[in-house]
This record gives sequence, structure tokens and C-alpha cells, in this order.
Amino acid sequence: MEKNNFQRLLDEDVNRLESDDAGQYKRIMGSVTSSLGFFRILGDVADLYMSRALGVMIMAAGGPAPGTKKDPASAPKNTTPSAPDRPNNDPGKTGPQGPGDLRS
Repeated sequence: MEKNNFQRLLDEDVNRLESDDAGQYKRIMGSVTSSLGFFRILGDVADLYMSRALGVMIMAAGGPAPGTKKDPASAPKNTTPSAPDRPNNDPGKTGPQGPGDLRS
């Protein structure tokens, strides 16, 4: 596969930087690497503390504190039985309602 003009230009630039100004190439690469390291650390700090900051804002707005469990006494009570083995007094439903209804 033949290289296009942009690939040739890139190869020429790399060869020129590596041969003529090796010190300048190393300095540029060191600068780029240190900048990327700084942004990596900044991202780690943001990842660590932003979730906590969001929880603090929710708590300040009147919501529950992060990590607290809901009080089971405040949960709504289910008044209708939902177990299938209990008799259903609804006249609209026919057929067996549980394993006891299947025996003759």
C-alpha cells in the first residue's frame, strides 16, 4: 500500500525531530506525559469526591443522608394478600387458586 502525502509528511517530521533535535523531542514528550499525568490525577480526584459532593447536596436539600436505610415501619403496608395458596373470595375469578384446590 502506497503512503499518501500526509503520511510521508508525518514520517519526515518524526525523522527530523528524532535526528536533529533529540533533546527537543524528549522535552516535548516529557511535557505531554506530565500534562496527561496531571489530568489523570485530576480525574481520579473528581471521581472520588464528586459522588460524595452529590450526596451532600441531596442531604442539604432535605433528602435522606447517603448510606442510611429506610425505616421499615414507614413502608406502606400491603393489605391484600398476594400469596397464591390463600383462598380468593373474588367471585369473578374461577379455577384453582392454589395447590390445595387441585386435589379432588
